[in-house]
Amino acid sequence: MNDLFFLDFPFKSVNVYNRWGQLVFNTKNNGAHWDGRTTAAQIVPDGTYYYIIETEDEIYKGYLQLLR
Repeated sequence: MNDLFFLDFPFKSVNVYNRWGQLVFNTKNNGAHWDGRTTAAQIVPDGTYYYIIETEDEIYKGYLQLLR
């Protein structure tokens, strides 16, 4: 069971979007993680969330399933 979406490699930015394409979380801080809250610390509902991770060399895209 994963409690956090944590990246253990250097990145330029991480953006997490809900199913309607609204940005719910973003960071440029390499020590940050996503715990199912918005950038303003509001809890988001269960569901599928999409991420875009930008590094110096590549852009990674994928999805997360949030279950509480």
